[in-house]
Amino acid sequence: MKTTELGRFLRILRLNNAEIMKTMAEKVNISAAYLSSVELGKKAPSSKMLKNIEISYGLQGDELEQFHTVAAKSLDSLNIDLKGSSEEDKKLAMVFARKMQDLNDSDKEKLTRMLEKGGQRESITCD
Repeated sequence: MKTTELGRFLRILRLNNAEIMKTMAEKVNISAAYLSSVELGKKAPSSKMLKNIEISYGLQGDELEQFHTVAAKSLDSLNIDLKGSSEEDKKLAMVFARKMQDLNDSDKEKLTRMLEKGGQRESITCD
């Protein structure tokens, strides 16, 4: 059985809580078949499913960060709730979404590190 990083994370989470797949699926309000498909990379997880896992299992700290990382790798698209955001924040999100694929790997790594550090600047050159 070939699992995804998210699938491995979910399996470990389930085993640490002495649960079978059916129990986890019921806990996060999805079918066991859907959970299995997500674990195997056959289907992308829904944002609702991911949020339910985060809440149901009380993920915090490093575990929550790891969950977000592996979950992001499983997503084909990402919805960002900009309700209540300033016009400047909305513009930034849109510009980033449009230009992200134009960034080289080095600049992506620098930007990621900068954002993870809370905004400490590092020189980034975008073409």
